[in-house]
Amino acid sequence: QKLGLDEDETISTENIPSGQQERMDLKNELVQKNSSLEEENVNLKAE
Repeated sequence: QKLGLDEDETISTENIPSGQQERMDLKNELVQKNSSLEEENVNLKAE
């Protein structure tokens, strides 16, 4: 048994336990909120 993925095997959401998928979704949401907040900050400084 070798570690790592075979070339024809890709990481898909089906392989991820649902709890972990939810955490990833939450993390992505936070990242998006952060970047939009940063954009707002930049806009405020520019004014």
